[in-house]
Amino acid sequence: INNERKVRNETYRTNMLKLNAFVMTYSEIDEIVTPRHSGWFMGYAPNSLHIETWNNSRQFKEDLIGLRTLWEQGKLYTFTSHVRHQDVPHTPNRDFIIQNIFPFFNNTLA
Repeated sequence: INNERKVRNETYRTNMLKLNAFVMTYSEIDEIVTPRHSGWFMGYAPNSLHIETWNNSRQFKEDLIGLRTLWEQGKLYTFTSHVRHQDVPHTPNRDFIIQNIFPFFNNTLA
């Protein structure tokens, strides 16, 4: 999914750049997904357990799937929720999704 390979799939990046909005979210209290920040394409820095910010990563710097371009175009949105992973279908996460994520559903493709 991150296009981190010797031969990159440019079609994947091209299709990502057709989006009018790309929404990234993660929960600050998630104990299932590791690292929990991966919803923002953040992961462990090379040879470290330190979390590397998404805009400081190879993924962003080399624009492997178009995240940097989407950011520069004002089409990248980030949200943080405060619910446990297993509580996703329940309130208050449902309210979070309706308030923050649903507005993008009718405006995602060019």
